[in-house]
Amino acid sequence: MNIAYLFFEAKQLIDNFCVSTYSEHADFSDLKKIGIAHTTTEDERFPIQVYVNLIEKQVITQVGNEIVALKHYKSLEDMIDNCLSDLNFNELTEHETIDGFDFELIEILDKKALFTNSRVPDYVLPDGLHKYELRGGDTEDFYTVEKSVLVNHSGTILMCEPLEFGKNDYIELDENTAPNFLDIDMSVTEFCTSSESKGNFCPYCTMVNGSFYTDVFKSPDSDMEITLSVGENKVQINVQLADGRTGILTTQAKYCPYCGRNIKNEES
Repeated sequence: MNIAYLFFEAKQLIDNFCVSTYSEHADFSDLKKIGIAHTTTEDERFPIQVYVNLIEKQVITQVGNEIVALKHYKSLEDMIDNCLSDLNFNELTEHETIDGFDFELIEILDKKALFTNSRVPDYVLPDGLHKYELRGGDTEDFYTVEKSVLVNHSGTILMCEPLEFGKNDYIELDENTAPNFLDIDMSVTEFCTSSESKGNFCPYCTMVNGSFYTDVFKSPDSDMEITLSVGENKVQINVQLADGRTGILTTQAKYCPYCGRNIKNEES
């Protein structure tokens, strides 16, 4: 098929999508970087940008300054058939969240932490958590803890307390400080709200990811279900009965009911 016609068709599909989504025409001034979708992460801390590169037949998704997805197509015709002809905003801006990672509880450097084999991008981290990466050696699975590991990455840990590296960019591990796996799977929310966090981090009153954090309590003697939500200096209690009746109570909170911090005074 004529290459000029393929470029025309590709640009037409992109422009139609931009007009239908944003009521704006696409900008084709740079065919290697045509913006087709933009939004933010759920907590609004990081911008999400999606670009089409018609020259190299690529679709690039960027969160903050990090490229999180790059799809390459064999030809312009392949790109039109398998991408541009069926653009979907939600699919284009889909990205990882912290809930998509599997963590387990460990002890390392005499502290509790969450461990995963995967690399964890910065943009999924809730405020208040600190991320470090582990490097493996020739004879050890875990040789050092570092702020970032490019080669021989052997795991990622999340901690509530920052590590002190001193003059070095790493902390060397030995048999006493290396990860001790406790055989406990744990989510980030569970870790932050448990005693393992040593009270240094409370997602209820610090509003992790800008959302309410919720506990659900079910009465063992009745069909009553009580949901407690805390955030933005408010406590909201939802009560649902077996017959479908519900009640909602919202009140200003001076103290966080979970950790006891004076959230009203600290936030004001």
